[in-house]
Amino acid sequence: MTFAEHPAEEVAEELKVKGEAEASTSDKATILFTDFKGFTQMSELLSPQALVEELNTCFKAFDNIITSRGIEKIKTIGDAYMAAGGLPDPEQGSPADVLSAALEMQEFMQRHKAEREAQGKPYFEMRVGIHTGPVVAGIVGVKKFQYDIWGDTVEHGKPHGVIRRGGQGEHQRGDLCVGEERGDGGR
Repeated sequence: MTFAEHPAEEVAEELKVKGEAEASTSDKATILFTDFKGFTQMSELLSPQALVEELNTCFKAFDNIITSRGIEKIKTIGDAYMAAGGLPDPEQGSPADVLSAALEMQEFMQRHKAEREAQGKPYFEMRVGIHTGPVVAGIVGVKKFQYDIWGDTVEHGKPHGVIRRGGQGEHQRGDLCVGEERGDGGR
């Protein structure tokens, strides 16, 4: 079943009736991952309250950026933020939209860094990874249902300090590139 055939209202009803929901697939989702370089060391410099406030400031800005471009937030784990274009609606959040969102996030982080530096406060530096290809999605868990996605596309999207370059269908803007899945996994 594809994402478009399995809208959120149907998933909610399926969860109520069956206690589970059928997994969905997408042949072409664009995954965006961010994390913060040196997060563990910086977390040691901040109080718990200051750390959560700083993460919240960044993630709220990211939420606003992706929402304005039709991109779906998948989850945050610690300092990692994951979103996907083309989910659940393949007509929303194109690879170019995801790339533009990543650049806008980076611009936000640079402005925020300058503000924090001027105040003599520690700051996060964002890393980003983007990859386009097939994914599987589903709802997992019992206590707290969670919508999640899996597949090589997700793994290749994780930040590694550089943006992976693909073959056909490359989308470029500035010094970032989103590449589509190719035989060698886009490496």
